[in-house]
Amino acid sequence: MSDTETEKYFESKRVRIGYPTDVLLDRVNKLSYIDRSMYNVLSPCDTICRFNYRPITTGSFKTLVQYLWFIDNYQTGGSKVLYSCVSEAGSTIKYVMFTTTVGYGDWGMHDQISLNRSTYMVDEQSGIVIAHHSVVRTIMGRSN
Repeated sequence: MSDTETEKYFESKRVRIGYPTDVLLDRVNKLSYIDRSMYNVLSPCDTICRFNYRPITTGSFKTLVQYLWFIDNYQTGGSKVLYSCVSEAGSTIKYVMFTTTVGYGDWGMHDQISLNRSTYMVDEQSGIVIAHHSVVRTIMGRSN
């Protein structure tokens, strides 16, 4: 087992007993970086976390959103970020991403390629992060 620590998380690599090539990676976010206790992946809501890192800037918020997107999509084939931008208005920072997702069809079903828009906003005082996701357009791919 090996351990790593960054300003964002603790990470451990474990080798499964009896399977030396089977490495499991565990990551736990540091509460000093983000608090996700209010988020339930099985019952999603707009509030996805509290960003505890200070000061909250456009750069630090962009890094957080990219980190959260990576956690949710790193093993999803066809997920790509096409465009992103960050803006600030008053005490709110907004980060918008346009991404793709691919649903691969099987047994006569078509592949589906979706263009998505995700908007993340953080209140600079409270650190509460909310997210809204929508599908802009879906096109049908080949039949499998």
